[in-house]
Amino acid sequence: MIGSVFWKALIGYGIVFMAFLMLASCSTYRKTTAEGDAILKALREAPALKTGFSGLYVADLLTGETLLADNADKNFIPASNVKILTLYSCLATLGDSLAGLKYTETDSTLTIWGSADPTFLHPYFESDTVANFLRARSQEKSLLISYGHVGISPYGEGWMWDDYNDHYQTELTSFPAFANVLTVDKQGPVRTITPVYLASRFREDDKAEYIRKPRDKNIFSWPKAVDTSYLYYQEVPYADAEATNRALLAQWLDADIRVTHESVPTDAHVLYSTPSDTVLRRMMQVSDNMLAEHLLLQSGFSLTDTISTAWTIKKMMEDTLFARSKPRWVDGSGLSRYNSLTPIFITGVLARMYRMVPEKRLFSLFAQGGTNGTLSTVFAGKISEPYLWAKSGSMSGVYNLSGYMVASSGRKLVFSIMNNNFGSPVSGARKATEEILKMVRNRY
Repeated sequence: MIGSVFWKALIGYGIVFMAFLMLASCSTYRKTTAEGDAILKALREAPALKTGFSGLYVADLLTGETLLADNADKNFIPASNVKILTLYSCLATLGDSLAGLKYTETDSTLTIWGSADPTFLHPYFESDTVANFLRARSQEKSLLISYGHVGISPYGEGWMWDDYNDHYQTELTSFPAFANVLTVDKQGPVRTITPVYLASRFREDDKAEYIRKPRDKNIFSWPKAVDTSYLYYQEVPYADAEATNRALLAQWLDADIRVTHESVPTDAHVLYSTPSDTVLRRMMQVSDNMLAEHLLLQSGFSLTDTISTAWTIKKMMEDTLFARSKPRWVDGSGLSRYNSLTPIFITGVLARMYRMVPEKRLFSLFAQGGTNGTLSTVFAGKISEPYLWAKSGSMSGVYNLSGYMVASSGRKLVFSIMNNNFGSPVSGARKATEEILKMVRNRY
């Protein structure tokens, strides 16, 4: 049912999108106005960007008319701009609420299949539907957890192997818990370790400057800084997260959990958890990688009960949205440098979403310039109304920004500016990008 509606919607929106692309491609290399030439010159000569490679595409959001284009059909590493694709996938497939899990039950046994719902016992989300369900059932029935539908590795394709200790690179799991991280939070004399069940895994290390662990073991160093600092906060992804989460769940429920590898039966029930937009909004505004990866997994799971990043992306690539551009898309968060997208393609995705979702809802999912998330410190100043909603994407040598803008004239624009391989700090590229887009706003 969901799959049928999904593909019918894509066919309809695909016609509109192809018209958008055809109009854009016809005008990509036309002569710009004098003001447009000045904007492109500023992009090419910005000191913070000059050692790298930049691309820009700006179009009228309502008509698809190309307004500015420079290297718009060239490939760039998108970093977290990939989350725009993840958002599109979720908007096209998910309902009002995330699926917390699927399950079947008999008089004596409850069998569950993880749905990659990232909100279970997550500190930023308050839904307790799944927690209450499992607590109640575990007191009455034997509990089985199945991995027969899972086809993922702990890390995404092309992720950095030595980022395993950094909070932004958590492992992929079919049944996430606690955001798949160990959290140490010290405020004055009060110290909190979550999940508390991992507190026994610490070892004092006088030489450590911060909490660290081996790549494949949950043995955590405990530096003096934690004890001597008045405030200390750190998140560390724990290893073997799929098995660790199962063990943590068993401890949390005070119940035995057996493992099975059954496929999801057609008569399995769905238990819903958190409102989808609540999670999508946090993913987009603060650029949360853990949420992005698991939301993409849930998107695929909603179609055919499969937990697989590669499968989900393969399915989405059948969409007319991808047929013309053939982007390289390998993960949900943009951690991988294997991803490769063009500015004109990203604006096409943004234009498609604008036609799928009411404007107020759509814009609320993005960071707003000068207001919140990753854009809280840019596009600020004395303005009567907000005018920019976008997704940033950054890593060493990369800063991109793509989204929607209301120009000074009131005209609604869609844009993507992508900067790769520059040698300056990301902060300089961010500032240059801000100045160029302010020129775009004032011109149009």
